[in-house]
Amino acid sequence: MGAADIGGNMISIITPHYVESNLYIEETYQSLLMQTVTEWQWVIVLNKGGLLPPYIAHDSHVLALKYPADASHNIGALKNYACAHACGKIVLELDSDDILLPT
Repeated sequence: MGAADIGGNMISIITPHYVESNLYIEETYQSLLMQTVTEWQWVIVLNKGGLLPPYIAHDSHVLALKYPADASHNIGALKNYACAHACGKIVLELDSDDILLPT
């Protein structure tokens, strides 16, 4: 999904996602749906067993990327990987066990 697909003022949310946060990813997703901003992209980097429920993985706002197994798995590398795929004018980091308050 590119910025031209949903407008020029898109916000990209980047999230490294690990197996430990599988329990929380649905709450994080629900908090994104509670926002008044409708032009957003969620770039999720799946790392070390991070899984997404099908309804999240198939959402048109979501770009789920499997992190290369032979790459560095430190948090900075994961965030850089996500940023490289972000299309928004604004990039917001959101951990997969965090929620955003409704706007």
